[in-house]
Amino acid sequence: MLVVFIPIDIPLGLYNEAKTLAFHSVVYGALLYIPYDKGKKNYILHFYSLFMVFSLCFVQGGVSSPIIYFFLSPIMSAYLSFGSRVGRRFAYAVLGCITLLFVLGAFDLIPFTNLDDATLNIQIFTYAIIVGVGIDVVITIGDYDALRNQAETTLREKQNEILQQEEELKQQQEEIIATQEQLIIDEKREKEQVESDKIKAENSLEAIKTSIEYASKIQLNTLPSDKVLKDYFAEYYIYFKPKDTVGGDYYYVNSFRGTTVVVLIDCFNQGMTGMLLGSVITSYLDTLQSLPDRPSELIYELHQYIRENFNYYNSINNKGSNLSIVYVEDNHIVYSGANGIGYIVKNEEVIRVQSSDRSVGVTNNDPDSIPYMDKEYQVNSDDVIVLSTDGFVNHKTKEGQVVGHEALESIVKGFYQGYKHSWKESFDEYIEEQFGKEQEDDITVLCFNLT
Repeated sequence: MLVVFIPIDIPLGLYNEAKTLAFHSVVYGALLYIPYDKGKKNYILHFYSLFMVFSLCFVQGGVSSPIIYFFLSPIMSAYLSFGSRVGRRFAYAVLGCITLLFVLGAFDLIPFTNLDDATLNIQIFTYAIIVGVGIDVVITIGDYDALRNQAETTLREKQNEILQQEEELKQQQEEIIATQEQLIIDEKREKEQVESDKIKAENSLEAIKTSIEYASKIQLNTLPSDKVLKDYFAEYYIYFKPKDTVGGDYYYVNSFRGTTVVVLIDCFNQGMTGMLLGSVITSYLDTLQSLPDRPSELIYELHQYIRENFNYYNSINNKGSNLSIVYVEDNHIVYSGANGIGYIVKNEEVIRVQSSDRSVGVTNNDPDSIPYMDKEYQVNSDDVIVLSTDGFVNHKTKEGQVVGHEALESIVKGFYQGYKHSWKESFDEYIEEQFGKEQEDDITVLCFNLT
């Protein structure tokens, strides 16, 4: 707009005005095209527009100059671009500029000659000013509309983007809520399942516990009672302690045509497995129609019976069962052992009887092992016969050492001419002082003398 008025001013003889327009065109163009902050640029351009209109009015006669109409453009653009608050300030600034021009003109402080409105040139110039102001206002309004439309479009895009984000957030929230609800349902279901499994396990455990306790009662009832033992022995003491509620140790006493048979059984497996195998062996002994002549023969028959009828046991465990068998006829005894432990206490001397190192029911005994054999002894009523499973000698002391055969021998050494209560006191004292708390095997020690 400034550049357009330069060729208009020159033919009309307004050279000072043309020079001023040329100067302002250069400065305004520099301010317009130099890149810097857009917000600051708008303020600077608006204020420079005020200054430019003021300077042109000053050159062309103050308030009487038609250039004064150009003050309308910065006021409108300020209202449209910056809002009413800033636009009001620009209006006050324009009022100040016009007042200053009026004061300068009233006191003849303007060095330039006022325009003569009667001349055709001035009328043309005035018309050009009015047209220019109109065009400037139209352009300002058009720019405002374009900016407003752009702002509305941007706002709609942002609103749509926000709505889309809100919808996505809503979906995510719904998914999270659904996931949390499912997790709560799954957790509740899992908790209920755990509780149900716990109740079932407790019921099963209780049933198993009841069954084991009942099995323990059955096992104890199958062992010879005190009444039975008193019929066979003058004095006797039995230390019987299964590792679990039921165990694989059994002791058996019976009479066959004048021969008393005493058997101590140590099944390798503890618990129910050992109990079942021990029951099988004692049941076999109960079904004997006649007693083999030698205890070694009885051991061999048991060995064959288990191998032929209970092969599944051998597939589970190849260590079988250990046995000690004693035949008693008056003061004569015959001992045979399958990895058994036996002693005879005579005059405070402890004689360890020899036993085979072969277990019963094992298919892979070492061919170089000692075969089943018989050992015969003469005993009197004061002598004491001691049979033991390996649970006692293999038990750990409080110091973590194995008890061993020497300790058992030292306990029974004083049993000669003794009584059951003193035997019990000897075992109780040693166990209380020396035994460790953890039991790793069933323990049975059978001590007796003859009537």
